[in-house]
Amino acid sequence: MNGGIATAAHYPYTAQEGYCNSQAEQVAVSVRGYRVLPYDEQSEQKLLEAVAQQPVAVAVNHLSFEFQSYKDGVFSGPCAFEVERSNHQSVTIVGYGEDAATGKKYWIIKNSFGQSWGMGGYMLMERGIADPRGLCGINSYPAYPTM
Repeated sequence: MNGGIATAAHYPYTAQEGYCNSQAEQVAVSVRGYRVLPYDEQSEQKLLEAVAQQPVAVAVNHLSFEFQSYKDGVFSGPCAFEVERSNHQSVTIVGYGEDAATGKKYWIIKNSFGQSWGMGGYMLMERGIADPRGLCGINSYPAYPTM
């Protein structure tokens, strides 16, 4: 599928290795390009501003048992930072908020693991931590499509 994005209904997650079917899928939205947000001391603020306008794709370190077995609540780690970048998982930040009970700020992320993971396929990941990379490296590689 060159120049477009399919809906999850037309191209569902299969949890199997394989090849992308770039010819047969329906294009839901046409994409002209993409923008990568710079990584610096203002990364989280820039990411907040971008997420306020559209979903943003990011890479997170997902290999900890706690991440893999997440069910609900605000996830605060651990994330297993000792692994290489190639072991990061692409997820989409679709929003943000603050937990009324704890005051923890969080990102709302949509994973591609399917609806049985987390809160129907979503996670609340803590934001506003001291590490400039963000929890699980979420601030390090953000990008979004331009339409």
